[in-house]
Amino acid sequence: MTAASALLPSRQFLSTDDPVEAELALQEVLCEHHISLRGPASDFHASVALADVADLRIAHFCYGTALDITAGPLGRYAMNFTLSGVSRVRHGGQRAAAAIGAATIFSPVAESKLTWSSDLDLLCLVIPAHALERHFLKMTGIDEPVHFLPGVDPGAAHLARSMLMSILRLTAGGTVSLPDPLAWELRNALLTSIVTELPHNHSAALRETSPSGTARTAMAAIAAMRRQLAAPPTIPQLAAQLRISERTLQSVFHEHFSTTPSAYFKRMRLEAVHDVLLCSRPQDTTVTRVAAEMGGFFHPGRFAGEYLALFGEHPLDTLRSSGGR
Repeated sequence: MTAASALLPSRQFLSTDDPVEAELALQEVLCEHHISLRGPASDFHASVALADVADLRIAHFCYGTALDITAGPLGRYAMNFTLSGVSRVRHGGQRAAAAIGAATIFSPVAESKLTWSSDLDLLCLVIPAHALERHFLKMTGIDEPVHFLPGVDPGAAHLARSMLMSILRLTAGGTVSLPDPLAWELRNALLTSIVTELPHNHSAALRETSPSGTARTAMAAIAAMRRQLAAPPTIPQLAAQLRISERTLQSVFHEHFSTTPSAYFKRMRLEAVHDVLLCSRPQDTTVTRVAAEMGGFFHPGRFAGEYLALFGEHPLDTLRSSGGR
């Protein structure tokens, strides 16, 4: 299995040309819902693959034709990442749309309507309601449901999707079981990123919590890194931007991430390049261009070696195998 193929769930759950069969089978994955075809019925083919980590489920959906899906309250949280095509949703009286690179999120208690384009390819993270709400309680002391705004901006979507891709890569698309401590650490990190990055009914209260001084420094450093992926400052320059010493910055990253700020920053930049290559077509761009514009890599040979070491394949192979996914 290549690194690119390991970035999607690989356990085939459903493959059918019958919308009714798809409706019945997918009650197990999400909830009872109804599919209304808007495109040619002859083009409909529901293909769904699954992967699991800890108590989270990852699903890959592709239906082959334009359609509408209506559903009652899910009873769980679901975050949809658009890999290709366009998804439009109405959830809890609010509307949102997600093209490639963006995402939407659904809370447990509201009804939903989804309108999918014929070329929609979707990655869905399914989170049990109690899992996210107990995690949020541990973080904040707030013992109440979390209601997200359905629209997710591309920056927040990129962060959550990058973490999801790391899980899929580590598990080879769900075919390799991780040790429980690692699986749950990854699960907790993913839930933390969702409740801190996505707007919801407790966002203001979340900002009022007081993280430690080193945690605030770490979050500020990561935010500064994310803003400067294409023009990365040196670590001394980054420390100067944060108005701390380089030694303090090194200590903060060792405490919170067990790595150095330079290693963390390089991986963040490599993952940004990797995500764009997965969503690009060879006829539209080049590895050299994406590496420079997304990650600030201007030495092709050195970049290719670092990319190969992290992802297990050459960047050109990722671009060729993506097919614009």
